[in-house]
Amino acid sequence: AFIGTKTNLFRKYTIGAGWGDSDTIPFGFKYKPATGPTTTINNKYPGKGAALCYDGTSKIYAVKGNGTYEFWVYDLLSKAGWTALPYVPCPKGVKAGAALAYYDGKVYLLAGGYKPTDPSNFYAYNVADSTWTPKTGVDFGPTSKPWKAGSALAELNGVIYALQGGKANCFFGYNPLADTIGGTPWTQLESIPLPDTVFGRYKKKVTVKDGGALAAGGGKVYAIKGNATDCFWRYTPGTPGVWEMLESIPVLDKQHAPKTGAAMAYLDGKVWLLTGNKQPDFWCYVPGGKSNIKNQISNIIQTANTQSLATHNSLLTTLLEVHPNPFTKLTTIKYTVPVFGNVSIRLYNASGKLIETLIN
Repeated sequence: AFIGTKTNLFRKYTIGAGWGDSDTIPFGFKYKPATGPTTTINNKYPGKGAALCYDGTSKIYAVKGNGTYEFWVYDLLSKAGWTALPYVPCPKGVKAGAALAYYDGKVYLLAGGYKPTDPSNFYAYNVADSTWTPKTGVDFGPTSKPWKAGSALAELNGVIYALQGGKANCFFGYNPLADTIGGTPWTQLESIPLPDTVFGRYKKKVTVKDGGALAAGGGKVYAIKGNATDCFWRYTPGTPGVWEMLESIPVLDKQHAPKTGAAMAYLDGKVWLLTGNKQPDFWCYVPGGKSNIKNQISNIIQTANTQSLATHNSLLTTLLEVHPNPFTKLTTIKYTVPVFGNVSIRLYNASGKLIETLIN
């Protein structure tokens, strides 16, 4: 993950061990499409439009956004740090609304901030020969609205799904093979529904805006709408596909809800979410079951399975934190388990009646 907030920090999260330091991404050189790179250092950090994608094996590819043309790769195996790759060929630089996705030896880039009158807003980088190629541009939908902040890409089973940020709220699927043979690669799919419940209140129109994100895995595509909302959706591809509104992200207020810098990823059968919005909040969503589990991963309490129980004596009095408690509409539950064992969390009302078993 990029930290953002005017830094070049790059962090790695290891399941079971928490967040650790990793290599910062360097400054590149200034670049102009008409004349090429210069020898002047471009002192720009990852900003709006910054994006990462993973090749599934050993490499992470990145664009910094922030109006830059830089394109980088990070090799997890060689531990050689970041390496600069050929500059992105988009004429305006990479801005808010940009996104990356990897599939079959290519990195696909949605260049943000482009209008229907602009050149192609969609490119592919071929890893084998280190070249960029303009591809068929992303459809601007029936309203011809530009792809703004909140736009996102995710690959699933050979299809690249694209969520349009801004007022359009459209959703598309891209078939790389169809683009290769000169077919019609983009298909407009079912739009993520506009009616939604935001912090318990029904709203007729909630569009995808700054902080929108996608993640895909397990045959599903997951989406958040951003714009400081707690909405969480799941799309099942098919003929037709289906959007489902899932449990809301259990944030206490808009300050901690996904907005600028929010990002999602699918790993180990779970959906991982950074909420952005200048907050360090990091969430994990476990699909399936009657009551889907959401655990906030805290940097404060991290336990290793190999450590002894004695090491955790200081934690025994703070195994469960509930705030506020009691509550009427919304609360946050944090828990930690110092040793292996079953976990059960039960919700009771003020008279002592069991309302629901949240986790078992």
